Amino acid sequence: MKLVVDASVAVKWLFTEDGTTESRRLLAHEVHLYAPDFILTEAANVIWKKVRRREIDDPQPYFEELASFQEVIVLRSSRDLVARASAIAIAIDHPIYDCFYLACAEAEGAPLVTADTKLQRAASTVPTVHVWHILDVQPSERIAAGATTPVLDR
Repeated sequence: MKLVVDASVAVKWLFTEDGTTESRRLLAHEVHLYAPDFILTEAANVIWKKVRRREIDDPQPYFEELASFQEVIVLRSSRDLVARASAIAIAIDHPIYDCFYLACAEAEGAPLVTADTKLQRAASTVPTVHVWHILDVQPSERIAAGATTPVLDR
């Protein structure tokens, strides 16, 4: 199974919150994950926010874990996605950061998995991209099935 993930899903690999169990299913070796390269920047920003809010004392283990994301996610160059992401952002009147994930999903021909309800709603008008919310029942079932079903087209 091939999926694109955004930072709202990836940070759930680091922190326990709603959707963590579902997000961690994506780490099964049969699921091929893709994202724009700046997912690392966005996730690092979440770690910084948690330090600032005094939700975590020592950010170092989280930054070290973040570095390992490159082992489980194929990172796509933002440079290659910027034109399409910009067009999508203008078309749906939504922040371009999120639209990079939509452009990546479109380029990969794979669904985008997110925990961002606003992004899912905004993307509903983009006919070339399927967006699954990590907490929705049907996508969770698809992810669970994909995580246990061998991928034949490696």
